[in-house]
Amino acid sequence: MFKMSQLTPAFKFKVGMDFKSIAEFKMAIRGWNVLNGYQIKFVKNDKDRCIKTLGGDHKCGRVLENSSANANWLTNEASKEGA
Repeated sequence: MFKMSQLTPAFKFKVGMDFKSIAEFKMAIRGWNVLNGYQIKFVKNDKDRCIKTLGGDHKCGRVLENSSANANWLTNEASKEGA
């Protein structure tokens, strides 16, 4: 089972990983992208599963104005700091 404490810039997602919910999966993906300076856009999925392709190395450049660092991500990060 995935734990958010494992999430670092060097973390590698693998096919078949287990998450508590789609919300946790999206939060982990968004957090990893912010840590590494990438942006991500989620397409609408159903409420029970999320289909995501696992690509290889990123060849795109780092983003300085990252829209992935939205209010939900910022709130989550602030709550971890206060805990």
